[in-house]
Amino acid sequence: MYRFLPKHSTVLHAVACPPGCSRWPRGRTTSQAVRIWTDPDFDAQQQAFYYGRVIEIPTPRWTAYDAQRFNLTMSEEVPMTTTERAYTSPIWYTP
Repeated sequence: MYRFLPKHSTVLHAVACPPGCSRWPRGRTTSQAVRIWTDPDFDAQQQAFYYGRVIEIPTPRWTAYDAQRFNLTMSEEVPMTTTERAYTSPIWYTP
C-alpha cells in the first residue's frame, strides 16, 4: 500500500501474497489473495490518501503458448512470461 502525505512524500508498505498463492498454474491452493492492511504510521490528525498496487506473479505470455503448441524454440530476446499490474482507486482520509 502507498500512503501519500500533504507534502507529496510517499511511504511504501509491502504486503506479500499469503502462502500457497505464489505458484502458477499448478499447485495453487487459493483462487484469490486477500490481505488486511493497517498503516503502522497512521496519524488520525494528518490528512492522507492511500492506494494499493498489485503485481501479479509471472504468467505465460502468448509466445510461450505458441512455442509449446507448435514445438518452436524461441530466441532468447523473446519474452515468455508477463507480469500484469493493477492499481486501486485512491482512499482518502480527512481528519
